[in-house]
Amino acid sequence: GKAAGDRSSIECAERKWKVEKPRFMCVASRAARPRVPTPETENLSRGNTVINPIVLELPLGTLAIEEQDGFIAAVTWYSRGAKQPTDAFFSPLLKSAARQIEEYSQGRRRMFDLPLKPRGTEFQESVWRVITKIPFGKTRSYGSLAQELGTAARAVGAAAGKNPLPIFIPCHRVVGKQGALGGFSGGDGVATKRQLLRLEGHAAF
Repeated sequence: GKAAGDRSSIECAERKWKVEKPRFMCVASRAARPRVPTPETENLSRGNTVINPIVLELPLGTLAIEEQDGFIAAVTWYSRGAKQPTDAFFSPLLKSAARQIEEYSQGRRRMFDLPLKPRGTEFQESVWRVITKIPFGKTRSYGSLAQELGTAARAVGAAAGKNPLPIFIPCHRVVGKQGALGGFSGGDGVATKRQLLRLEGHAAF
């Protein structure tokens, strides 16, 4: 049989993103000021049930995964030591997302099999769709993506920086010219980008 996650479909708004190669995302951290999740500020409502973000302490950092309307909607780096609410409820989808990220961080998974719903402008979403096609263990330059999309490398970088689903949409695989890493908005910035690339076998970084 095929390995887990050999094929995956990403639903974005009313469109389906079909990805046939290994992929991973880079998280555009919304945590310029790291947030500590609380039931009051970081939960989603499904009927009478509160769905909290699931917080994971990993070698990659402290990550929070958020669900909205049956889709994975955001991945955010928090400050280390962020506490999970003791009364938190986690849906089967959040538990699956947490398990898959843990497997990835342990080197046991190359692709994700999750319904994703990143929200952005039409241009940002077009960039994210191209980024999802970069296979595990491979990289592309901002310039090559820009050429494919008919835009400027700087615009590609700006869209990658707004990616709400780091690690699931692998913007860490987009690098600068001649081996330069470029930027990264999640975790500890470039250091986290380097950590993700080395996890995928890029010893040169």
